[in-house]
Amino acid sequence: MIILTKKQQIKKKTPPRWKVHIVYNMRERKRIVDPIRRQKPNSLYYMHFDDGNRIDINLKNRDENLAKIRKILPDCEIHEIGINYLDYYQIIGNIAKIINSEQKSHPECEVKFKINLGTGSKMVAIANIDAHRLWDNIEIVYPYSDDYDPAADSMHKGTVKAADPPKFEFKHPNRLLIQALQIIYTLRQQPNKFGHKLKFVELRELFYYIYEIYKLISVKPNEDLRKLNSSQYMQLNRIIIEKLEKNWSFITTQKSGRNKRVFLTEEGEKMAQVFVNYDYGIDLSLIKRN
Repeated sequence: MIILTKKQQIKKKTPPRWKVHIVYNMRERKRIVDPIRRQKPNSLYYMHFDDGNRIDINLKNRDENLAKIRKILPDCEIHEIGINYLDYYQIIGNIAKIINSEQKSHPECEVKFKINLGTGSKMVAIANIDAHRLWDNIEIVYPYSDDYDPAADSMHKGTVKAADPPKFEFKHPNRLLIQALQIIYTLRQQPNKFGHKLKFVELRELFYYIYEIYKLISVKPNEDLRKLNSSQYMQLNRIIIEKLEKNWSFITTQKSGRNKRVFLTEEGEKMAQVFVNYDYGIDLSLIKRN
């Protein structure tokens, strides 16, 4: 029998690390390249401005920066993505997609993300900070230098330093509420049996996926099926529907005969589009509207 030392046991248990760097193009060189050089990421997502009508005016900087990065890190996987620097929901939704994609592509690794907070627009910075607070495996770095000239080809020169912003407590829906929002959004995207897309989801549909398919919550067993069903609906309304409607204003509800219909608010719609891009532990491909 082979007995491993403590050092060998720790090494065996520690998964390999996969490092991902996210940066946004602007009129900068060292401020973009130096943090990448230091981190040595396995995968780089290099964003540039593109709102569908206008394209980044600093593409020359992007091309020069990428040429240098490819020379420094020839094995780094580089992804170039156009994104609207003014659309908060598109920015944070894109980050969710990146996290989800990288984690699924490297299940054997500990995937770590680092975002360059000193690049892009102010709206990009807000979305990046929110992503940092929303998902635990994101670090942010703010690179700067004392040699700053806004008129120069590259505004920051000289030695690039790093300021690490703190991670304050951030209020966001708990996992169960996010999962429920994912289900509501995905169900609403599905046509009904007549081929029509509806603006609402029946509460009984949400009930089916919460209790029967994903088994996200449970109540005390009861041999009386009517009482069991009543307890389940009361629980669903108390810990999911009321919180999404009153605490977060993500949904509204309307009575329809003996049934209840659930509608996404404008804010709920936008947040659902963000959350649906991140894996919160339920397989959304199982959702089919009858």
